[in-house]
Amino acid sequence: RDYTCALALEFARDCRLISCGSSELVLQAEKLVRGEAVQTDKIGDELARLWSQPGADTMDTVVLGCTHFPLLLPWLTTLTPTQVNWIDSGAAIARRVKGLLPEINSTAADVKTRAVANTAFFTAPWDAALCRGVCNFGFADCILMDV
Repeated sequence: RDYTCALALEFARDCRLISCGSSELVLQAEKLVRGEAVQTDKIGDELARLWSQPGADTMDTVVLGCTHFPLLLPWLTTLTPTQVNWIDSGAAIARRVKGLLPEINSTAADVKTRAVANTAFFTAPWDAALCRGVCNFGFADCILMDV
């Protein structure tokens, strides 16, 4: 994504970078939050795809560039073929989202009158199990955002 490329140019000019997005890991993390079993083979397939990239044999650090990915860290560390450092970018992502929230309009008509503290904001429709699972992390409510 453009945002990720801009960050790489700004902060990692002296690093050799391999980019490998994964919607499958997002799906597996959401299964976990819903209370469903993750599919270890799917996580392994995604890691194999990462390690099949040119230059991956010398990789020493993996940045978890999605808020979903740290939820899968126990599987990622177990299934990774080599020892690497894992960087959880969740705090940085949260700071960025916090800065963007004033610019985003919600589709919920009463969002301006509702307390938004401890609210999970979704950019795509969710099911009840996912919202319940997110609330297990301390959120009181889920709101769909129109972005």
